[in-house]
Amino acid sequence: RDARIMTIYEGTTAIQSNDLIGRKVIRNEGATAETLFAQIDETVAALRGVGAGGAGEAAARTADRLERAVASARRATADVVGFGSSPRDAHAVSVPYLMLLGVLAGGWMHALAVVAVAAHEPPAAEDAARLTLADFYGAHHLPRVHALAETVASGETA
Repeated sequence: RDARIMTIYEGTTAIQSNDLIGRKVIRNEGATAETLFAQIDETVAALRGVGAGGAGEAAARTADRLERAVASARRATADVVGFGSSPRDAHAVSVPYLMLLGVLAGGWMHALAVVAVAAHEPPAAEDAARLTLADFYGAHHLPRVHALAETVASGETA
């Protein structure tokens, strides 16, 4: 039973990742991805503006981690665009690129939660949990962006 589900899942993932690579990255030479990265940069700037105390430490850690992850994602996007003359290389790494953007988007959502926590007073009862979750995601999941960027850079043949 699971084998049939996995086949369907992998087919859908490959279709979505090839669409992402072909129609949303290579076609416009990464402009759509850069729009996303610019929005994440704005969130990093907002995190950097959080004062000390309360959410300040979590905001600083989240900003550092997210900034490094966006830099890796930008390099990976440049690599994908560079594969434009060799679509086979680009499509060979389309699933890792899709996963990279998914992990990055998760980090971005946690960063937005940190900004929201820092923006309201008095702190809500759930705020400590939100900060802990953002810290956990940044430390345990966001580093996957760097590893996936290396996979993307390798193309098909490495």
